[in-house]
Amino acid sequence: MGFLSAFSNFGSIGSTSKWAIKMYEEMKSQNKNKKPNEIFLDMIQLRYSVSPLGSNEYGKDFTKHMIDYSKEMPGLAGLIIEILNVEAELYKNGPQYLKEMIKPIFDKLENTDLTDKEKYGSLKKAPNENDLMWTGHIYNFMERLI
Repeated sequence: MGFLSAFSNFGSIGSTSKWAIKMYEEMKSQNKNKKPNEIFLDMIQLRYSVSPLGSNEYGKDFTKHMIDYSKEMPGLAGLIIEILNVEAELYKNGPQYLKEMIKPIFDKLENTDLTDKEKYGSLKKAPNENDLMWTGHIYNFMERLI
């Protein structure tokens, strides 16, 4: 693991990933009949029920965005990334750093027994060396928000 990945693993990326995986597994075990996106919605409602997020310069309410987006989330990786986009402005990082920064998310997900659909949703897989699918997803954050 490179320095940037190791650093990310101990920062907001690592802690958000750990929270999301743990929360998803707990909620799934208590609600075996719920679909992944229903659990994602419950997670978002729980996370932001106490401390709602503010708005951006376009007036878009981040809490409402997260609730709406959780209904069509590209898996747990997408949920984690969207939380990091909203809370830590992940999308503002340069492409030369981004792949290494998000590596801990996928490493943690690969160490679970979750299905690929639960982990990656419609994006289907973790990124590989030349894959720009997830970085493209991160950089499209503002389009999703507006």
